[in-house]
Amino acid sequence: MTIKKMFENILFVYEISTKEIKLNRCEQIADDYAIKFVEWIRNDQLNTQFLYKGISVKELLEIFKKENYEIK
Repeated sequence: MTIKKMFENILFVYEISTKEIKLNRCEQIADDYAIKFVEWIRNDQLNTQFLYKGISVKELLEIFKKENYEIK
């Protein structure tokens, strides 16, 4: 499931939950996504080479999202 879909699900699945539960779930999704992004950069030599060639982290994030990376 993409990060966008995960946040959309919070609006529906957690509709009757408290604000604190929703915020905790959002924070967990963001943390998981950030960790997977960093692992993707560190574990993929090509991505590391992009960093040294002047491609910004933001551009790498766009590549990461375009590859439809999904967190589970």
